[in-house]
Amino acid sequence: MNTFRLHDFTITDEFLKEWNKRKLIYRSLQSVYILENDKGNIRFGISNKAKDRMNDISYNGLFEIINSYQSIGYSNAREILRKILKHFDAYKIKGQWFNIKYKDGLDYLIKTCNKIGNTTKILINDKPDDLEIATFNLFHNLEI
Repeated sequence: MNTFRLHDFTITDEFLKEWNKRKLIYRSLQSVYILENDKGNIRFGISNKAKDRMNDISYNGLFEIINSYQSIGYSNAREILRKILKHFDAYKIKGQWFNIKYKDGLDYLIKTCNKIGNTTKILINDKPDDLEIATFNLFHNLEI
């Protein structure tokens, strides 16, 4: 059996096996993001790797991102995004692109996240065990 120490935890093969089962749950926390391209268009989206996603959009869209913001991770990021998209629906250009001012979009994103965003730690059990706490902490300190 392999073991090693990580902070205050002893990592065993059994620990890693259980950790791998649980880690997908923590990947479901997603950031809500907004970006502005060099044409003045705004895009909203969600991703568990928001910076990578914004870079992909910039590269594939052949434009430069001039402003961007990403929230902390939310378990209900899709709900937040739906509310934002519905709010700005009259200004939609195409897909998730809008003709609005970046500041207006950012202000509404932050307001919506603060109002309905669920930042509660996703727990598998009612009472977290050491493995669950370690998994949560690891996934919030690592790029997934």
